[in-house]
Amino acid sequence: MTAAIRICGQCRHIRSFVQIAPFRAELLGIPKVLEAKLKWDKEQRELATLEYQRFQAGADFDFEPHNYPWCEKWTALEGGQVIDPITGQATRLFVICARANARGDCPHWERL
Repeated sequence: MTAAIRICGQCRHIRSFVQIAPFRAELLGIPKVLEAKLKWDKEQRELATLEYQRFQAGADFDFEPHNYPWCEKWTALEGGQVIDPITGQATRLFVICARANARGDCPHWERL
């Protein structure tokens, strides 16, 4: 008998960054608002590129990913943390679902 595939999107531990839309469409005719929106969009594209590069390289996520779902259970149990050598401040590491459940057999999977 084949084990059922454990799909992260159906797990109670999956978390995704809540995307916001800070600019209302009716205000985009105002030059300063449009300028701010274009800057915001550029920063969001740069963040998406950074996250993609980290994911492809297998690097740690020491910030909540905006473009990749992460697992609250794996993050709490296995994510660990990094310590800033200068300030001593601890930063937790987020575990990306696609890494934690790459084969669809996650031991922490729990149905929604």
